[in-house]
Amino acid sequence: MKKVFGVMLILGLVGAASVYAVDTLQSINVKPIEVNLNGDDYDGWIYENNTYVKLRDIQNSTNGVTDWNQQEEKSYLYNPNVHITLQNASDKLPFGDVYKGNYEFIINTHIDSVQLSLDSVKATIENPSGTVVFEKEEQVSNLGAGVKGSMWFNISNISLSFEETGKYAVNIYMKKAGDDEYYLVSQRIVHSVEK
Repeated sequence: MKKVFGVMLILGLVGAASVYAVDTLQSINVKPIEVNLNGDDYDGWIYENNTYVKLRDIQNSTNGVTDWNQQEEKSYLYNPNVHITLQNASDKLPFGDVYKGNYEFIINTHIDSVQLSLDSVKATIENPSGTVVFEKEEQVSNLGAGVKGSMWFNISNISLSFEETGKYAVNIYMKKAGDDEYYLVSQRIVHSVEK
């Protein structure tokens, strides 16, 4: 009788564990959709009348920086304020669009509301064909700013030929301390037109 009771107890526990496992597994119905964030399309899902999008896609769309805190098991999305001003090198007047030709200018970038530790910042200029025609990287420690907070990233004596008509993209990137990846945090478009 003890043997039968022992077998029944074991089968009862296994059965209870199986029922418990079945009770915790759920099938969820999600509807795949396309989500447009700032003009770019991303994959998304609708679940219980809520729209879900990958955090990386939101980061790309908002020019933010993502961070993962392993200890807290928490993701962060930071959107620093980044302001780009372009100035003629000769008269220091700001400009936005240009006629095709050669220009000497300055990129003034003010960055504030930085809430994470940075390693470096980088500026690039891409021509209308998407080719990088200018690039400069600077360690944050060389910018005279704290690792967090507010800083200026200024690049003087840029000489560039706007030889194509179309949109030139002035891009500012940040790299987090301890990371290898640069994140696009701001973009300024310069239209190059025929005279």
